[in-house]
Amino acid sequence: MTTAAIILAAGRGIRAGAGTPKQWRRLAGMRVADWSIKRFRASARISRIILVLSPQDSAHWAEYSARPGLHVVAGGANRAESVRRGLAALPDDIDRVLIHDGARPCLSEGLIARVIDALDHHPAA
Repeated sequence: MTTAAIILAAGRGIRAGAGTPKQWRRLAGMRVADWSIKRFRASARISRIILVLSPQDSAHWAEYSARPGLHVVAGGANRAESVRRGLAALPDDIDRVLIHDGARPCLSEGLIARVIDALDHHPAA
């Protein structure tokens, strides 16, 4: 079974207050979204990572597009549309998809593994 991750980083983070969207704020020396990307990249069980960015974040597009194994797509007007666009960017050989909010950096490789394991026995986890 092949598994992909879609990391949503197209939000504006309005509830976090004015200024930079929360996925681009720094946490322990890295941007919040980079922590999520790092965790999924570390998992040998993830074969593709789709990063969904806002068209408004053009400063980040070139950087992330240049990273090997990271596929960048434009997000939509809301979270549901961003998820749809991420799903549409997946190749046909993907059997399972993990969808993660890039502004939630505190996931672990163990959590990723447990969700993938749960998908062996359930249609969603």
